[in-house]
Amino acid sequence: PCYIHAELPRTKCNHCNTIKRVNVPWAIKQRHNFTLYFDALIMTMAKDMPMNAIARFIGEHDTR
Repeated sequence: PCYIHAELPRTKCNHCNTIKRVNVPWAIKQRHNFTLYFDALIMTMAKDMPMNAIARFIGEHDTR
């Protein structure tokens, strides 16, 4: 697997005075910055693997 660790720069919006993160092409806003490829990997593994094996593989707890 490929892991992307990145600190996204934040900028202040002059129109609404809020702090926003810079958009990156590999992130999906609707999924809270999970990547499309990571989601696809999990869904592909879920077809043939039990959840606890997937959790171990990606380094998460199986109840997450």
